[in-house]
Amino acid sequence: MLNKNCCDGYEGFYVMHKQRKIIGVIISHADGLYQRKFIEGVQRRAYALDYDVLVFSTLIKTGASEMWRYGEQNIYNMINYDVLDAVIYVPDSIHIEGVAEKIENKIKTDFKKPVVSAEIVIDGFESVLTDDVVYVKKIVSHLIEKHQVTDIAFVTGLKGHPHAVKRLEGYYEAMLEHNLTIDNSRVFYGNFWYDCGEQIVKNLLEAPRPLPQAIACGSDTMAIGICEVFKKKGIRVPENVIVTGYDSIPAGVNYYPCITSAVIPSDVTGACAVNKVHQMLTGEKCPEPEYPDEILVGQSCGCNVCLSEKQNELTQKWRNDDLIIDSGSSYNYMLEGLLSETDLNQYFWVMNWFTYQLGEFDGFYVCLCDNWDNLGEDEHGKNFIKDGYSDKMHLVLEHGNTPENEHIDITHKFSLAEMLPNIYNKRDYPTTYIFTPLHFNDRCFGYAAISYGREIKSYDSSYRIWMKYVNSSLESLRRQRRLKMMYRHMRENATIDNMTKIYNRNGFNLYADEIFNNAKKNGKNMLIILGDLNELKYINDTFGHIEGDAAIKAAASAFRMACGGNKICFRIGGDEFILIDTGDYGDGEIELLKNQIRMYLLNEANDCSGEYTLSVSLGSFYGDISKFSNIEKPMSIADKEMFSEKQRLKKFRH
Repeated sequence: MLNKNCCDGYEGFYVMHKQRKIIGVIISHADGLYQRKFIEGVQRRAYALDYDVLVFSTLIKTGASEMWRYGEQNIYNMINYDVLDAVIYVPDSIHIEGVAEKIENKIKTDFKKPVVSAEIVIDGFESVLTDDVVYVKKIVSHLIEKHQVTDIAFVTGLKGHPHAVKRLEGYYEAMLEHNLTIDNSRVFYGNFWYDCGEQIVKNLLEAPRPLPQAIACGSDTMAIGICEVFKKKGIRVPENVIVTGYDSIPAGVNYYPCITSAVIPSDVTGACAVNKVHQMLTGEKCPEPEYPDEILVGQSCGCNVCLSEKQNELTQKWRNDDLIIDSGSSYNYMLEGLLSETDLNQYFWVMNWFTYQLGEFDGFYVCLCDNWDNLGEDEHGKNFIKDGYSDKMHLVLEHGNTPENEHIDITHKFSLAEMLPNIYNKRDYPTTYIFTPLHFNDRCFGYAAISYGREIKSYDSSYRIWMKYVNSSLESLRRQRRLKMMYRHMRENATIDNMTKIYNRNGFNLYADEIFNNAKKNGKNMLIILGDLNELKYINDTFGHIEGDAAIKAAASAFRMACGGNKICFRIGGDEFILIDTGDYGDGEIELLKNQIRMYLLNEANDCSGEYTLSVSLGSFYGDISKFSNIEKPMSIADKEMFSEKQRLKKFRH
């Protein structure tokens, strides 16, 4: 359970009970081929050992603008390490500058439970490394045994990189096992990327000996880069030279000729990481998982197997998710649908409807920060959330696996310390929640989470694209809400009198006819009280305009005081005021209301110089307005009565 300090300030604090121990996985770009298989390996072993899993991932690995990368990395700031029982950390997947180091320091400072680092050895952490040797050795052995090649060059990654070292080791082992001479002039160091192909082919062509029979590469990207250079030079693959890769990315599967390769066994690495965590938590040692035997034989070695067709046969996939999620597809109007909404509640109902594009899942959740749109900021405000999240979060969308588990509630708050209330729901099986950021550039909105129940699965590229639509449309909604608020303020400023803070003549022109027409339509009586401040010219001339302004404000206060209920009052001229109401008034009630205005001025609001009496002349209209076409005639009746009172007061004073 969480200690109380985790949830200080949470309304209605309660102790959150975990159903089972939780392993946190800190990774990036969870739909990447390596990452997805790694997470699946973690899930498979964790579920067997009855652990829940929380995955914290950015949607991108690198690229995008600096501000967008900043917004992505913020997802790691939501992690409550107090909830976790162990952490599996995959720093090699995190390519945003400085982020891996920040996470490492945070774990070392705040987390005193088991930590396992994948692929990179870090002081103070246990570590697991993928055995690249096995599959590179299988690929090179395939070339020797199946295609009878003996002159094989090898291209690995950066010198000293742990993956580069292991993949080169696999090449060496295959050559030695088949009693072939290792010629280090046939070994090249690349960068695991497409662009190293040009230099490697140049070196091979400029060498005094012929091209090798085959070039085995430590990644599909390097293999494709070399094939592309060969195409430009008229050298055919595999007819003139065989080229193979490693890691079997979609680009290699769909390339022509498709690249003979092997899938990095990162699922085995993930399972090994869980085994190590389990041993650290319980002292029990688990048997090591076995590596699959199969490599992916394609066309680039001469075996002429179309990997994309083989993949489709294996998956038996009938629905083209990429077509549905593709922004240019005639099937997908998600972005347009979300961009069309200006109401927050309706926006999430539209989003909820489009969750069908995410395929089968057990739960999808959207959590927004308090004041996520920061409507109160000024035009150039930078006080929006960039680092971390608000202490209170809003679970605005909860889409479960049945219609009765679909909820949209923009008021549902929970403590950030919980991360997601659903984690603590009672289940008779372990599951995974995958958290990803909601943001636009460096402006944090909140985060989303998805769970696939018992299924061994991470999200795919369709989810990443789908979330990109959500991020963009949330920013559009934020801007629309801000524009509406600014327009409302502008409208209020245009209709509110700056001096008295009641409606001005513009406000009267905007609202009076609307009130009149509604009253007439609904058969209601209308009350109009007109007031004119007495002796304002005398006050201005004798005591100055500051004193005159004070008199105007006092008169406005008197009318505002009388505007209880549905009444509304306006300053329609320099010293003219009007009160409007609809409804029924009994005998004497109107005169009582007028006397309240007079007495307020006489007894309570006379903060002026005291050398004169502050008063107002009043006239009124009350009755049926069905015979009038507009408000002008009733106003003229009230105005005539007010004028008569003003004349009487003048005679009295003189």
